[in-house]
Amino acid sequence: DGTFAVQDFLSHHPLMMSNGNHDLLTVNYLAQFAMPQEASTGELADGEEWYSFDYANAHFVVLNDTVTSAGTIAGAEATWLEADLSAVDRATTPWIFVVHHQTLYTCGTGGAHAPDTTARTAWQPIFDAHHVDFVLAGHNHFYQRSYPINGISTVAAHDASGAPTITGHTPSGTIYVVAGGAGAPFYTPGTCPEIQVSQMVRNYMTFEITGSTITMTTHDGLTDAVIDTMTYTK
Repeated sequence: DGTFAVQDFLSHHPLMMSNGNHDLLTVNYLAQFAMPQEASTGELADGEEWYSFDYANAHFVVLNDTVTSAGTIAGAEATWLEADLSAVDRATTPWIFVVHHQTLYTCGTGGAHAPDTTARTAWQPIFDAHHVDFVLAGHNHFYQRSYPINGISTVAAHDASGAPTITGHTPSGTIYVVAGGAGAPFYTPGTCPEIQVSQMVRNYMTFEITGSTITMTTHDGLTDAVIDTMTYTK
């Protein structure tokens, strides 16, 4: 209707950002967003380099894979990640999301980036041990969703929709998503054993959680058409 302004949205919706290769923890990046500030050992940016928070019955972890020191990912950041996830009470907070920039599982051509094997080696065993539900990343300019993965490059059991199978309240694996279809020319998504859905499309994602049931929906960013969806219950 012509009355919408970006500031109207931003005044009611916090944006919890993850540092990437175009941000580089610059002053402009850190000054524009208000992230939790609780500095841990080895962390830069006054505690905004990596952080976590709870929203309703979900725990969100935001990591930095574009570090200033090569040993940080497997060192101070991995130490913090292990401690953070160990403190989550899954009886009251059953859902865990991790967000960072350079995806651990992806494939494509036309300029597409390879998986970040440094972060994968350092972080995935921690994700697996704590049964992280979704890991959301960007970096590649398209949309991809993995099968559930548990173990380096190992596709876990899943149902027909691609959702993890559930034993008790434990999912068979973590779902890795590349939601990078905005703000730059597309790369060409590829096919690889870990990836179930792969599309070259502008996109955005929503998650709806009702108790122990989650519905993930991915939309075409230009038409709002649903391009991918999945529901499962723990």
